[in-house]
Amino acid sequence: LAQGASHHAYPKPAHAQDDRLRTMAAVHSAGEETVAVVGGSGEEDLMKAVREYRTDPYFCTADAASSALKWLKAKKTAVTSWPIVLAMLLAGARMSIVGDYGSDANVGLTLRQAGNPIWGTIVLSLMPLPYIALTAVLANYASKRLADRGCPRAVSKAVWVVTGVPFLLVADLYLNIRYMFTNPKSTSTYHYLHLRKITELIEALPQVLLQAYIGLRMWNPWDMFPQVRGASVNPVALLMSLLLSAMSIYDAETFVTKFARRQSGGDWRAFIGKMVHLGEGLAPSGIQEAMDKQRVAVCDFDLSGVRVREIQSLGRTVRASEAIQEV
Repeated sequence: LAQGASHHAYPKPAHAQDDRLRTMAAVHSAGEETVAVVGGSGEEDLMKAVREYRTDPYFCTADAASSALKWLKAKKTAVTSWPIVLAMLLAGARMSIVGDYGSDANVGLTLRQAGNPIWGTIVLSLMPLPYIALTAVLANYASKRLADRGCPRAVSKAVWVVTGVPFLLVADLYLNIRYMFTNPKSTSTYHYLHLRKITELIEALPQVLLQAYIGLRMWNPWDMFPQVRGASVNPVALLMSLLLSAMSIYDAETFVTKFARRQSGGDWRAFIGKMVHLGEGLAPSGIQEAMDKQRVAVCDFDLSGVRVREIQSLGRTVRASEAIQEV
């Protein structure tokens, strides 16, 4: 690098290069930057440039901000590694699903009672969509499980179509209470809970669009729309429902993006295809999540059915994690 840079930046006569050109490279690493300073005979100028590297106000501010962010990230990792904090964060995630449904139901019923039955009916009719979607995507898996338990194959799909939605409603209630403060140790149960979170997109996305439109119509800036008939819904309740639906979209999108990159090379369709079978052959994403966010991760999942490349994926997660200290 030094010879190439000196040749192009400071061309000298060929006969004088050996005795007159002295090349010196000073490499200074700062974060992810590596800067090479190459000089000729002006050694003092070179050393001055090295001493003054990143000493101007802009770089000093940038370095101070980078150090502060690293310190805050380290403190966040330390705090979120406490068992009580992990339990509270998990409980918050479980309760957000209940809160989202409760707020949507409140907005829908209020709109119907306030003289806006069309809006209220649409809001309420969107709520069962995740369970209908789950019933559809789990049809093959569920019918196979029913057949394994003695139900005739020809009947098992029909049984699932009839009982799927109520079964999933009860399962949702039970699992969210059972695992309010801890993650399930069963890989299939863990992936079911996250598949349930992914199907929230089907309900949350149209809810956000509809409720944002309702809020805009109620606010009606510059009298852009005709006046809304009937009483209006509480703006705070509408905003809360809107925020919870938006948070569901963000959580689902973040989960799919992150774990599709780790477990299916970034192909989210392939990842969801594996999730539909409740993560058969996948490494438990719960332990990957722990490796990402905690200092100590304990893997007590049953890994007997996990593919070798998924074990390698766990190794890559450990190497890439800035938080993990012990597994």
